Amino acid sequence: MTLSINTTNLDEITFMLLDSKKKVIAEKITKIVHHENDTILKLLEQFLKKQKNPKLTAIEVQAGAGSYTGIRVGTSIAQALSLAWNIPLKIKK
Repeated sequence: MTLSINTTNLDEITFMLLDSKKKVIAEKITKIVHHENDTILKLLEQFLKKQKNPKLTAIEVQAGAGSYTGIRVGTSIAQALSLAWNIPLKIKK
């Protein structure tokens, strides 16, 4: 299962769980004021707990057009989790 993180919009963050065929299993879109790492990590933790801590095999992060700061924050979080969980990171443009 792949965890998808999208922080390209400065006012919201989207988490999705995708199966091996890229079908959306679960999705959470949250409006936020600023992209703050601690807020995003808390939201991610809540999302994964609600999904009963799925077995993740990859992380993908959206790095296309959008907020420069949002993309940097999302990419940093995805890279850190990829290293911590020892799973591959895919960057989508």
